[in-house]
Amino acid sequence: MKPTLCNASTNGIGHAGEYGKIGFSPCGEYVSHESDKPCNPLPVNEGLIDKDDCHCKEALCPCGEFLSHKVSDPCTAKISKPESQPEVESYGEISLATNLFSEKEIDGLYEIINAREPEINTELGRLEFSLPLDIIKTKTVEKLQNVVKQVTDVPLEIRSVTYVEYNSLYGSPNLPPHLDADVNDLILNIQIESNTDWALGLDLKAYKMEDNSALIFNPNKQIHWRVHKEFKDGEYVRMLFIRLFNPESPSDYSHLDVLQDHEMFKEAREFRDSYPQV
Repeated sequence: MKPTLCNASTNGIGHAGEYGKIGFSPCGEYVSHESDKPCNPLPVNEGLIDKDDCHCKEALCPCGEFLSHKVSDPCTAKISKPESQPEVESYGEISLATNLFSEKEIDGLYEIINAREPEINTELGRLEFSLPLDIIKTKTVEKLQNVVKQVTDVPLEIRSVTYVEYNSLYGSPNLPPHLDADVNDLILNIQIESNTDWALGLDLKAYKMEDNSALIFNPNKQIHWRVHKEFKDGEYVRMLFIRLFNPESPSDYSHLDVLQDHEMFKEAREFRDSYPQV
């Protein structure tokens, strides 16, 4: 946890930088600044206390966000390595995003996931539960929103976040061809982690999923399904579904709420049945 007062003194009294602020040490001999932002040499400041009574010294502050140095010397800022950003490729109405989250962000998601009480859906062979958007870190949400902006110009907002784990512990994982029949115009179908392959079908094509990647599509226009697969003991596929809608002009796909043996799914069913089982 970051200290309330962050300074360069091992005794915690030097005030080379009060946490969250940029400024001089009390003696005026040292200046603090954000670690990621180098600063130019500054004129020596008139100290508030005598230098001999000031215990500040050149060091990285305990919070790791501030660096101090003598005001007359140039500093070499501790520049953080820029975090890699997701890569998004679009193929008509379907997009693929890779390298979605950093390890730290994935760990943060698992902290939230592990604290939730799951529900078991034996029909689909998975456990599942919703994640309130306000408990997901802002930086993670912003990253997802930036991915969406690369896919569409429509002002979509996240409507729901759902975590699922497919596993034979919860039944026989199975996802026949279907449409969601709701108000959402886009879904980020994110594979967080898996220890087996299980291709995701969109209309008449199957896509191999990779960890930390997402297939992005309209779940009410692209018929989606999973290939037939018999899960072995210990195999799992962990997913995060981010559903988005247009609050300014919500869509209504309720007319698509039909049985899975409906004629509209016939071609997808036949394609799925002909696809090699894994």
